[in-house]
Amino acid sequence: MDHCINGRSLFPATGHLYTAWQVIGLDKIVQFNSFEICQAIVLDVISEPKVAFNVIVAENKITIMNKSLVVARMNFKIVNHFPIMATDNGTDNEINFVDIYNEFNRYGYEYKEEFKLIQSKNSKIGHLSATPHIIAYMDCVLQMCLDNITGLLLPTLLRKVISFVHFSVW
Repeated sequence: MDHCINGRSLFPATGHLYTAWQVIGLDKIVQFNSFEICQAIVLDVISEPKVAFNVIVAENKITIMNKSLVVARMNFKIVNHFPIMATDNGTDNEINFVDIYNEFNRYGYEYKEEFKLIQSKNSKIGHLSATPHIIAYMDCVLQMCLDNITGLLLPTLLRKVISFVHFSVW
């Protein structure tokens, strides 16, 4: 798997977000709140080629389970509009692909090609390569939100994430 951290392939946090979003409906704009990773999922394609999850929805709460363990949980609400995005005013120092992923690597994030989509970024906006892999794309969007890469840790709590896709996949 291309999502490798400290020598281990881990199921991405955005994979849980995508799983929850699928259950609610990919055609909806969904705001996830208090998204918590409770248990990391180490991937081993030889001993366990597929990973199965059970998703429990109760009112506005989602719990994701793997092998009867809670691995993620979150609150959600469906929203009617997508918030206005930041625009680039060109006043910030931009960092490039090589520098971004060298810095990630320095902190144990050994991303392979599928998860290396950021071409450049500054503190307001980033530029991503296109990909049909929605989980990798979502992971890179979260990577772009990091203001200080030196504090990079495995995410265990995201306070607010809004999922919205306004394009069609053929």
